[in-house]
Amino acid sequence: MTNLTLDYVKIAHDRIKDHIIETPIITNKSLNDEIGANIFFKLENLQKTGSFKIRGATNNLLGFYQKNGKFPDKLTTTSSGNHSIAIAELSQKFGIKDSIIFIDKEAAQIKIDESKKYQSEVIVTQSKLESNILVDQKIAEGYYMCSSYGDEDVILGQATATFEAMNQISEQIDAIFVPCGGGGLASGAYIVAHGFDYNPQTFAVEPENANDAQLSVKNNEIYKFHETPKTIADGARTLWISEKTFPYIKKLDDIYTANDEEIIFWWKKLTKLLNMQIEPTAILALIGAKKYIDRGGKNKNILIILSGGNVMPNFILKK
Repeated sequence: MTNLTLDYVKIAHDRIKDHIIETPIITNKSLNDEIGANIFFKLENLQKTGSFKIRGATNNLLGFYQKNGKFPDKLTTTSSGNHSIAIAELSQKFGIKDSIIFIDKEAAQIKIDESKKYQSEVIVTQSKLESNILVDQKIAEGYYMCSSYGDEDVILGQATATFEAMNQISEQIDAIFVPCGGGGLASGAYIVAHGFDYNPQTFAVEPENANDAQLSVKNNEIYKFHETPKTIADGARTLWISEKTFPYIKKLDDIYTANDEEIIFWWKKLTKLLNMQIEPTAILALIGAKKYIDRGGKNKNILIILSGGNVMPNFILKK
């Protein structure tokens, strides 16, 4: 396994920059005043395909092209939603005609629907475990697998979100908070943070009922759920983190958790304050930051990656 560094992230950013949006940074004075810190939001909910996932998938496929002189003839993946949208969009963009995506039925409907808008074959399975079995069969048949988080090029692509943000903000960042599913975004944030001289702290935040990263660190081995965790934060319903992300997850300053009641409360609040669509999963980072602030992080400069915005416009009203 390569020891990934900021230099690798810079290479990834140069590779993908013409294929992604440099999403903006915003802050909200009323929120800052309320919670007692300076929050900088990196708006990956405004990214192409509605989430940061396009970064890692693009870096992976362009990396394949660089090594092989062409894109894969046959492509497959499994995902809880945002990665599948990214793969579907890129398959069409790069002319990969044989593209099969497995997504389980518990994924957010909007993510299933968005994935189907492109030319890829989207197969909805009964569970994440079934998706994993089926994607393994496709790999055995010669399909190239672009993992949503278990790949170094994907991790480096996700890291570019934090890298961009650190260069967009003039203030020195004290702490970085990101939501954590498979750990690609969190690993990337750690790699970027440790490439800066002042070494900002890096934190991941998981749903309380889907805390596989936290349990993995506690037990010093990857913890695996057998069934999809029940949480409104659908982007973080991973069964386990990967062998590629675990070494970086172990080095984080801490892993916070949030329950669904907290997620819904802050989700409604932030959506109203910022007047934009934000996924429940993205709210995890804000909840972790709030707990950090309450435990001594007052007046800090905090970067939050708002990871995605693929949610039905009226979904909050139904909750």
